Amino acid sequence: LSAATPSSSSRPLQGQQRGFAGRFLPASTAGSSWVDEAAARPVSQDTLAGIPWAGRSTLTGLFLRVAANGPHDAAVWKRLTARADVIAHSLTPKQAALVLSAMARAQQRPEQFLRRFTVKFVPSLLSSAELVDLCGIVSSLSQLGSYSEESFNLAAKRLSETATQLDARQLSLVVNAFVRSNHDDPVLFGQLLKQVPRRLARCTAKDAAVLLN
Repeated sequence: LSAATPSSSSRPLQGQQRGFAGRFLPASTAGSSWVDEAAARPVSQDTLAGIPWAGRSTLTGLFLRVAANGPHDAAVWKRLTARADVIAHSLTPKQAALVLSAMARAQQRPEQFLRRFTVKFVPSLLSSAELVDLCGIVSSLSQLGSYSEESFNLAAKRLSETATQLDARQLSLVVNAFVRSNHDDPVLFGQLLKQVPRRLARCTAKDAAVLLN
């Protein structure tokens, strides 16, 4: 068994294992250097070949890896987006937040996908999302320029009810997202402004700059 050559189908799993190793092994562990090096490489063509059959968890991971390490190729993003469109109905709020954040990070704005996803799926995702994922979805949509009044109204209602639970980072992201999208909600902004004095001391310089901007 030790002499067997890994099949191409096993390579995505091996990539995931290297990712877990990079997260949990101490820096002094032997072989950690090759783990770090492998994690920084562009996603292999063998792995990318599985995009048309990727499930929601695998596809979410691929979005994040390609956004971080490449390949920075329009054709690859087109394939990722096409697969996401097929399985969009099955994405969890957390997966949706991660996929959208990967697009925003890579400055990829597939208009047709975003328009359909924002109108058809985002409202139900926002209704069931945990607070951290709700903030992530709203922030990423604003960065991608994908605005839906219905979605932002729904997000505003939920955020108004949970404003006291927002940490400093989430507060800055939410304020910036609604201002960037030019969505005015007096009730939400009133609730958010009440949180600023309580959270400002814990803001990082970056979060404070985003909030004040």
